Amino acid sequence: MENLDHEGFSIPDEGAFRLLMSIYSRACRDPFPLHAICGSLWKNLEGQLSFLKHAVAAPADTFTFKHSSRKLVFPDLANHIQGNQAWYCLDLLEVLCQLADLGYATLVRPLLDYPLSHCPDVLLLGVSQINTAYNLLQYEVLSCVFPALLKDTKNSSLMNYLWHLNPSLTLRGFVDAHSDIICLLRTVDICQDLKILSAVLDSTPLAFSIKLATVSFQNDHSNLEKWIIEKFSAHREAFIEECVKFLKESVVNTTHDAAEGVIQQPQATITNICWESCPLFIKVLQSHSGQLLTNQLVDELNRVEAAYESRTQGSLGRDIPTSEGGSDDIEAQANIYFHQMFSEQISIDAMIQMLARFKESTNKRELAIFNCMISNLFEEYKFFPKYPDTQLKLAAVLMGSLIKHQLVAHLGLGVALRSVLDALRKSIDSKMFMFGTTALEQFMDRVIEWPQYCNHILQISHLRGTHAELVSAIEQALAKISSSQNEPNIGNIFSVDPHGSGSPSIGNTEVSDASWQFTNPTPAQLERSPSSFPLQQRYQGFLGERSKGSTNSVQAKNILSISQPTASTPGDLSMAPKVTAPPSLQASPHHSATISASSQSTNFLRPRSSAPSGTRSPYTTGFGAALNIETLVAAAERRDTSVE
Repeated sequence: MENLDHEGFSIPDEGAFRLLMSIYSRACRDPFPLHAICGSLWKNLEGQLSFLKHAVAAPADTFTFKHSSRKLVFPDLANHIQGNQAWYCLDLLEVLCQLADLGYATLVRPLLDYPLSHCPDVLLLGVSQINTAYNLLQYEVLSCVFPALLKDTKNSSLMNYLWHLNPSLTLRGFVDAHSDIICLLRTVDICQDLKILSAVLDSTPLAFSIKLATVSFQNDHSNLEKWIIEKFSAHREAFIEECVKFLKESVVNTTHDAAEGVIQQPQATITNICWESCPLFIKVLQSHSGQLLTNQLVDELNRVEAAYESRTQGSLGRDIPTSEGGSDDIEAQANIYFHQMFSEQISIDAMIQMLARFKESTNKRELAIFNCMISNLFEEYKFFPKYPDTQLKLAAVLMGSLIKHQLVAHLGLGVALRSVLDALRKSIDSKMFMFGTTALEQFMDRVIEWPQYCNHILQISHLRGTHAELVSAIEQALAKISSSQNEPNIGNIFSVDPHGSGSPSIGNTEVSDASWQFTNPTPAQLERSPSSFPLQQRYQGFLGERSKGSTNSVQAKNILSISQPTASTPGDLSMAPKVTAPPSLQASPHHSATISASSQSTNFLRPRSSAPSGTRSPYTTGFGAALNIETLVAAAERRDTSVE
């Protein structure tokens, strides 16, 4: 086999290769001598390429590289070795790289189609250990493979291994890929995780290092200022020129228009970060303007400053943002967290823990970030149908988890619950139906706190056919509540003090109708009072009268009937509770008229069409329901004049 390198040797097709291997296996029981074909370059380079072309594609029982003396070793890939292991053979990769350098790149590239699509990580780690005169093939593989591997958050250990194998190739990968904003953000994460940020900043071109430093030190302007001064001292004019280019790009690219689908646009995040850093760059460079070598650079810097002032429509603030940051900084940081979640750099659990911490934080900046993230998530709802399935599912889990962990309340809770219900009403083959069911699954342990909300879920007919287990769980929970309400101790539902006044339970508090308009609430709106109206003193003796005979309740239906919602208003989540009037009021037409007018004037209940007999909800309290009948009575009795 060592004599295969001779003029005229060539393997024309797969059949010829199989024949040659069959002859060898019958003549010799030893493994094929790999050094004969990839230990060094042949004189007959075309003949060597023809052999390697079929060898790398052959099944393992025909030809194998398993016994290679120089193999790629990476623990994380040990369980994924398959086929004839050609791409783990470093001798093979070295010969291919040498052939590419010698002008055979067009013949070598087709051999790499399989590893590029099936094991790109193996191929990249392999060629990173090869060094040739021009490294042509290595750079081509790097440009094809590196960006995708960099974006995948599961490849942190691979990036660490690659950095230690070939730092210069890794640096080239960072620089070449940074035009992709996601790659730039991942580069920052990797540099910080591996503690190589300083080395990367010192070893890369100035244009790249300026942008990388700006993003890396976005929350630490003191370190960014120190870095700018150090680079200015080391590189002088060259650094100033690149800084001016960076400032021009930041001023030109920045736009204050709201971007559609802001959470999905990391470009806006980077632009905001660069824009926020402009005052610092201008401040430092102007303070050293006396050391600039040419008047042209001074003029360029002055023009950039003027352009920045024009864009901000005011004088340039020399003060650097405080730790709390401005609104743009808050927005940028919120978007970074969303980007990390949607790219699965951080888990939903970690996101929820962070939001819970921010919600209770005494730090104004963290609280502002929390409010911004909640507001942005609600605003993003209208764009959810355009989301890829993976990102949409993450958004659903986040929305449901916010409800589960009580991170949204009052108006925010109403918006979140309404978004889930609206999604559940979509067709079962729609993306939004998947969003609704996924979100609902997250807070199933809380949904029973709102019986009327449960009733609306149960009215969605197609949900029973696709998610019977959810429907069954809700029905069982409602049945338990119904049975508990029929027990003698009604105090479990309403708690009344000895003086006849009481405090409503969680179920008695109504979310105002405005909270169900799925618009874009501001953070300030999300912190409003939980009730749309004051809690009023209840009628003393009402609970005692409820347990009396059916005669009183029959009379009450004629005097104080409250209509039920119909299916004609699917967006309406308020359902009126079943009520019974005290006997002292049942024979008074004046009271009846007063109560009816009072309920309309105070917006306790909205006008609705009557529901058919037997469709009334058995639950006396619930989500979106009026507090209770005695509240209406007390309100009516306190009026000085009758309401016509």
